[in-house]
Amino acid sequence: MACSSVAPVEGLYNLVEFFSGKPVANKEILRLPLTKACSFKTNLLGSRGASRVTATALIQFNIAKNGTNFGAMTFAAGSNVGTFASSSPMAFAFGDVLTVTTPSTADATLEDIGFMLAGVVA
Repeated sequence: MACSSVAPVEGLYNLVEFFSGKPVANKEILRLPLTKACSFKTNLLGSRGASRVTATALIQFNIAKNGTNFGAMTFAAGSNVGTFASSSPMAFAFGDVLTVTTPSTADATLEDIGFMLAGVVA
């Protein structure tokens, strides 16, 4: 089960997601058509991720714009803190779709994942 919201703060466009339970392999855990033009900084600066139960091994979630990966959220083995990476800023127009997808191999223990992607209104 997932729950998403947009945290409206002047100039910010923070996308908040909670995924309850253990994510399975190759599953889209977030599919969100954006309601405003916005952008995300290199390495998704300001974004945060956490899980209730730590990962057994390194696990990386793909973050995509309209089906094309541009970033990742990674949990290291033994960690419950997600780190973010992207090679460049990414701009979204109204109606573009942001997705987060699990890796092709599920982690045995990672569970109850919450994350916030920090964006700014364009």
